[in-house]
Parts: sequence; C-alpha cells; structure tokens
Amino acid sequence: MLDAGWLGHNILRGPLLGGTAVATALSVVVAVAMSLDSRPGGHPDRPTGSAGANGWFRPGELTATGSPAASATASRRPPASASASPSATAGPSAGQADRGQVERGAPALTTEPTAALGYRLLHVDHLGRAARLNPCAPVPYQVNLAGAPPGAEEDVHEAVRRLGVATRIAFVDRGASTASPTAGRGAARGTDGAYPPVLFAWAPRAGSGVLTDGWSGSDVNWVGTANGPVIVSATVVLDSDHNDDVVEGFSPGLSRGALLLHELGHVAGLADSADPADLMYGQVTEKPADWSRPETAGLLALGATAGCRAAP
Repeated sequence: MLDAGWLGHNILRGPLLGGTAVATALSVVVAVAMSLDSRPGGHPDRPTGSAGANGWFRPGELTATGSPAASATASRRPPASASASPSATAGPSAGQADRGQVERGAPALTTEPTAALGYRLLHVDHLGRAARLNPCAPVPYQVNLAGAPPGAEEDVHEAVRRLGVATRIAFVDRGASTASPTAGRGAARGTDGAYPPVLFAWAPRAGSGVLTDGWSGSDVNWVGTANGPVIVSATVVLDSDHNDDVVEGFSPGLSRGALLLHELGHVAGLADSADPADLMYGQVTEKPADWSRPETAGLLALGATAGCRAAP
C-alpha cells in the first residue's frame, strides 16, 4: 500500500530542546501526539486505510492535524553537556497512513538500507523499507538566492556535488528559482505532473514555515510506491537573519557548508544522529563539515546500491 509523508527539521544554537531528545524527533511520523525514543524495533504503524496525519514538532510538544501527508519538525542545537552517546541501532519511525492501490510490476530492490551500522533512517514504512531518493532518475534542484549572502550559490553546488559522490545519484542544476521556501511545497505535483525540484533558499524565520526556531531547516516529501517510499522533493532553508553568523564554505563548526550537508543528509533519507561526532548530530558542534564513516555508509546504502524505486 502507498504512504506519503513530509518531514521538517531545524538547526539552531541555543539551550537543549525542552527535555526531548532532538536526535529522536526526526524519526517521528504520527497519527496522534506521541514521543519516540531510539529503542530498536520501532513503533506501531498507523491503522491501514486511515486518512493520514500532518504533525509537527515544536519545543515541548508534538501535535497532529488531519492531512494526506505527515510531518515532523525539530531543532538542532549545541549540546548542554557531553552526555549524549551514539546509538548502535535505530528502529523505524512510526508507519505512515497507507493510501491508494499498490502499483504492480515495479522493479525489485537489490538491498534495503539498514540502521544496524550506526546511522538512522528518516522514515521506514510498515514493511521496513526506507524513504530514499530514486537513484535511477536524475534529481533536479534549484537555488533561490533572494536574501542569500555572497558565495552561497557556490556552497550549494559543492554540497550537492558531495551528496552525489556519497550516494552515486545524479543531481541536475535547474538554475535559479523564485519559488517561496514554504513548508510542504514539495508535496504536490505541478501542472506538468512532476514534483517540484529540491529547493535551496535563504529566508528570515518569520518568512518561512520551514524554519521554526533554527538557523537552517529542511522539509522532505515522500510518497509510497510498489517497492517502497520514494523521496520526491525537499526544501532546504537557511536563516537569512544569521547570514553574518555563519562562516562561508566548509570549515568545521558553524559553516554554511556544514549546515547544507546536514540538511542534504535528510534529503537523502538520513535522520539525526545521537552521536556528537556525526554531522547528522542534532546540535551544532566543532566537528568537520563532512559526514562520518557510518553516515557515509548510510548515504551509500540509501543511494544507487539500493536499486531503483518505482515511479510514484
């Protein structure tokens, strides 16, 4: 059966998020308000045939409203202490609502990604299949430079190039865009029947539903296919109010490249990590602007080696 979802994520410097583990928040897809932890085995799927839910995570709460797509938003902040420890495994997120009929005759996967090697998956359906990009079709992207600082476009292209190397997926630059970086923009097909390209943009926090209280954020849209959920679009936003606080390029710590690579990890299907040594860690640290060895293995597993996803 088919599922659909949307996930949002934010990065911030500040105190820890109200007692809730940030690294687990991105594994959340909900039908009712709930909190998830990193225990293996995951959580119950939502009932088959339900109408779907649209939930979002904010400081101290998790709520849900009716909608065909599901969502979760979290914040990434520097640690208040060094007590966080890596998670050896990560259970799948709660299942999405199944909608529609299964397409028949779709190509089979060669292998499915697993979190057993230390990385976490953004979403796993009720059959244990990870949401990921389709490596058998080029992934288009665009950049909206309104409000962007000097050098921003070059950093986007370099970050996308690095993700292409890590996943062995082809990304295609579709040029400049004037699209607004609003939450859920990638969930609907355009008049041409295609989902919109991945969008990179700079906007003030108040001007985008993608940013809640963070300096960067992303929302990722996926739909179900005959052989598992496929990520069809995403929006990555950096807070233009903090352009002067973020270092250009890919230096360790709070650099533009580090923020872009973290968000692109979500675009590829990774969730936040519980290990402070990982780039996907839910808080800003002085780590290098590069994915760790487990994360690199996860990106490869989510990429071309996993085989084609059926067309949505």
